[in-house]
Amino acid sequence: MTCGFSFNRLAQVLRWDVAAGWRGYITGMCAAALILLMVFVMSSRNVGGDFVVLTDEARMEDKADFAVSAFVFAMVCGASLTAFGLGDKARRAACFMLPAAPLEKFVARCLQVTVGVGTLLVAAVAVADALHFVFCLIVGTNGGLHSVFALFAERLAHEVAEPFTRELEPGASNVVLGIYGIVAFVWLQSLMLVGSVLFSRYQLVITTIVLAVCWAVLAFLTYPFFRGPIPFAFFEVSAAVLPVLIVADYAVAYRLFRRMQLVSRKWINV
Repeated sequence: MTCGFSFNRLAQVLRWDVAAGWRGYITGMCAAALILLMVFVMSSRNVGGDFVVLTDEARMEDKADFAVSAFVFAMVCGASLTAFGLGDKARRAACFMLPAAPLEKFVARCLQVTVGVGTLLVAAVAVADALHFVFCLIVGTNGGLHSVFALFAERLAHEVAEPFTRELEPGASNVVLGIYGIVAFVWLQSLMLVGSVLFSRYQLVITTIVLAVCWAVLAFLTYPFFRGPIPFAFFEVSAAVLPVLIVADYAVAYRLFRRMQLVSRKWINV
């Protein structure tokens, strides 16, 4: 294999992965859209003997909040799918035989479980919103017709921009708070990524349990220091340290990915 990183080979790996797993992607998107649709129509009830879908402002914002929560969940937990499909010996052999460098294969996987999963979830929200709109037309509504997807996009943009515009105490920086929010999210995602290549099976479940236990222990040990309001210095230090931890997590994940064998251990890829 030629040394160096090639974007052309990266594109070929992405094309191979999509061609090999497109049915799984479509199935996952449809399943997500179905779950979202079920939540969207759960507010339906009989009013005065007529079947009415409640689409008032409060109910629509609740649906948009759920869609945003689903998006965040998918972006974080989607990273646990980095090694998805490689548990099968034949698929793993096919991946190893691809004419691309390990780094290109790893980057392709990372793009699929971050950008790819996020795109599929947005598409699922759009599909669920369209079906919800049709459902409202069929059964009628007492709150008018509204778009969940429009509120979802608005709420998502608000959640990203809110730390940068929040009114803070004198001396505090919105930029620092905003950067902290972003890097904290990416750090959690990178931890799920490490778990996805460290564990051979049930990556999402095992990684979530390990992180929950570690978080509980850390919270117990640091509780005396954070009993009062969190000092802003905590966000400043975290905004500086977390990017280093993110790079370290990706480096560890890549090293584990490179060391994956055709026949893996039962639980851990080490």
